[in-house]
Amino acid sequence: MNKSISGKQCTFQQCKYPNLELYMIRHELSLREFARQCGIQPSTMHRILHGKTDIQKSNIDKILVETGMSYEVCFKERTWD
Repeated sequence: MNKSISGKQCTFQQCKYPNLELYMIRHELSLREFARQCGIQPSTMHRILHGKTDIQKSNIDKILVETGMSYEVCFKERTWD
């Protein structure tokens, strides 16, 4: 299943945190919109979703406040079975 979240095609297999991606899809948010709501730069959010950077605690806190998810749910990593 493909869903554009940043103006580019993003597949579920690419994103490290599928629950974050599902949140964005369910709320019809682009990556840019979600990043803005969280107060995080879009490029940083892209790197977070794709596992290209370590997440700073301040950004974790912003994402958790915005989504209302627990850390365990929000940052559950994709299993690559």
